[in-house]
Amino acid sequence: MIEAFVFDIDGTLADTYPVIKLAFNRFALKYLGKEWTLEEIVAQFGPPETEIIARQVKPALRDEAVEYYYRCYEELHDGTPLFDGIAELISELTRHGKKPAIFTGKGRRSTEITLAKLGLEGRFGPVVTGDDVGRGKPHPEGLLKAVEGLGVSPERAAMVGDHRSDILAGRAAGVFTIAALWHGYDNVALMEVGPHRAFETPQDMLKSIRNGTIGGIKI
Repeated sequence: MIEAFVFDIDGTLADTYPVIKLAFNRFALKYLGKEWTLEEIVAQFGPPETEIIARQVKPALRDEAVEYYYRCYEELHDGTPLFDGIAELISELTRHGKKPAIFTGKGRRSTEITLAKLGLEGRFGPVVTGDDVGRGKPHPEGLLKAVEGLGVSPERAAMVGDHRSDILAGRAAGVFTIAALWHGYDNVALMEVGPHRAFETPQDMLKSIRNGTIGGIKI
């Protein structure tokens, strides 16, 4: 039986990739004199934004550059909607006593900005960010922390994410893995790592939950 669900944020709860790209490129233009493609930005994911930025600038500029990034990120974030069906999905899980958690590579500050902008403050149990772990995705450290915070064993938990690192972290942690195909950033790579179940839309996942099973496992 699956008793708990752990969600990624970017590309899973909402399409925040455009905001991330714009904020990183404001930083990159100001401090590096260049722009990055989305693929170049995503390739750096794993550590939180503070570490990504620290690798790019001189030590004397790090604090200033990090603050500039977060300021841009918050300014640009207005208007980003949840994927259709996500609010209902979270509400359904909560109604059934399966309050979801978060495991994201984002830093604590950007996570709090995003959850506030999406109207999701207080809707999750444990919120584990890239600032809370020594090893980011695909290492399972953060996922295991989230599962422990929910008070369940890994075999009774599920990880929901749109990136291959979410599925790899889930498999390493021994949890049930669910591919969120609704963002579509790189579904080929996502499916190649072998999620236990995949859904095209949040509504499809919601329907499965209401039917009481996911991938043949009772919830």
